[in-house]
Amino acid sequence: MTGLKVEEATGKEFTKLFAKFVLSHYGYLTAGELSLAFSLNAADELPTKTVCYGSNLTIEYVGAILSSYKQKRMALASKIALSASHELPTPELTKEQKESEAKEFCNEYYKKWLERDFSPVTALYAYMVYDTLDKAGIISLTVEEKKHWFAKAQEQRERELSAPSIDRQERKDYNRMMEAYMNNSVPQEEKDLVKNYAKKLALLDYFSSWKLEGKVKIFDI
Repeated sequence: MTGLKVEEATGKEFTKLFAKFVLSHYGYLTAGELSLAFSLNAADELPTKTVCYGSNLTIEYVGAILSSYKQKRMALASKIALSASHELPTPELTKEQKESEAKEFCNEYYKKWLERDFSPVTALYAYMVYDTLDKAGIISLTVEEKKHWFAKAQEQRERELSAPSIDRQERKDYNRMMEAYMNNSVPQEEKDLVKNYAKKLALLDYFSSWKLEGKVKIFDI
């Protein structure tokens, strides 16, 4: 969409930084909204149009677009809320349809993992697959096992917070979060993040076991 490129030699590292940046600062946005932000910027429909004068995609460029999109998103939120009551109701999926879609998503997710088509961005949705499989009784962890994965997730998060940051703002955010841990005042969003990390670790452990067993899909649908 932008015509910008990412050097092949640094592509993997850039992907990690991109996912880390988005998760840390714009984790509430969906993948569709990320794409929409760039579309609106291209159409000059954001509060501030962001122009990149170089040839490479950068985190700074991404951040500028998402920051501008965030402003537009907040302005639209109130309008959407006011107009929602006047819109025709959207037909809701039946319980069976929702369950079928969730199963298809899990199968496709596992397939991507088996085919190693698994990016850092894809990994962000692991907790959704875990929740579906947990609800279906396919994943069943004991209290001790849950504590084990939560401890592993906490270690992972601590490594992230102490790792080199992308910019000064990220370093400030990380330092603030580390202080929150020391003062036992961790916000709920951070607790949920670590919990989702634990679900991802547990899920991928199941995936590894299933691969050894020759399992090619989770649900027969």
